Amino acid sequence: MSDHSVNIKPEIIAEAAEWLVEIQEAPLSAKKQQVFEQWRSQSAAHQLAWQQAIQLQKCLADTPYVIKQQVLDDQGQQKYLSKFLVLVLCCSTLSIAAFYAQQQAIFADYRTAYGEQQKIILEDGTQIILNSKTAIDVQYTTTERNITLRYGEIYITTAKDQTEYHRPFKVLGKYGSIQALGTQFDVEQRKDQTQVAVLEHAVLIKNQHGQQLKLNAGQKIQFNAKQIQMAQSIEPLNYTWRNGLIVADRMSLAQFALAIEKNYGVHVEFSPELEKLIISGTYPTQDLNSLLASLGNAYHLNINHSIFGKKIKLSKID
Repeated sequence: MSDHSVNIKPEIIAEAAEWLVEIQEAPLSAKKQQVFEQWRSQSAAHQLAWQQAIQLQKCLADTPYVIKQQVLDDQGQQKYLSKFLVLVLCCSTLSIAAFYAQQQAIFADYRTAYGEQQKIILEDGTQIILNSKTAIDVQYTTTERNITLRYGEIYITTAKDQTEYHRPFKVLGKYGSIQALGTQFDVEQRKDQTQVAVLEHAVLIKNQHGQQLKLNAGQKIQFNAKQIQMAQSIEPLNYTWRNGLIVADRMSLAQFALAIEKNYGVHVEFSPELEKLIISGTYPTQDLNSLLASLGNAYHLNINHSIFGKKIKLSKID
């Protein structure tokens, strides 16, 4: 099979780009190296995407010494150029829209891949937990504390600003801003809307159309550029993801499958006889195979993976 016959999906190019940047920034740990090898061996498309990334890396190695001295004279510029080369890789393979999507990940201050979570503590003591497949930027100035949510989901526990300026804390999303009013809250950037859930205190939401709403503890809401929907009550178990868990309390299998898809970027199918199956229990999310094994043992299910691991089929054991 020639390279030209292999169809490389945009998400695979994005993953190859992220791996290239990560490997160039620092050596992989043993555990991370194993994850990388599993990713690369998933399919011919994954292998080809990585080959193209390596070829791009070699372009830099072949650059004349004098030019490299001019361009790569400090670590920060090396990191910037490596990211620029990754963008070239993406641009050569993807449409303009897809290229922009990859740029979102590559230039983010913090990012996670599918199946990963990350906890960060900012200079003022604010804690942010990034869910699977999330990217954010942090912009702290003398007058503002802003978090830009490029995509994905974050859980925030804000700290009081100790400076004389009493800087407001805001999350800036695709459709507007969320200002913390001394609080713990969750923000998820979806394709067509932003969802906000408040677990403690309150937030002030303002969309691009200028509409505003104060959202109190125990409430959630969805909004876009022109409309803020009515507030609804939250289900606290939906936010146990921040502890690395899916906690199901009489959850339908369809809902459970969506939680798996969101966390791991896989597609889950199940046979018709399982449509009414109700799931309860606590499932750690650190490892997809362990989660599926626990589910299969608890409900006597067959777990079948597609050849490339991106599709999972659940069926009842006869």
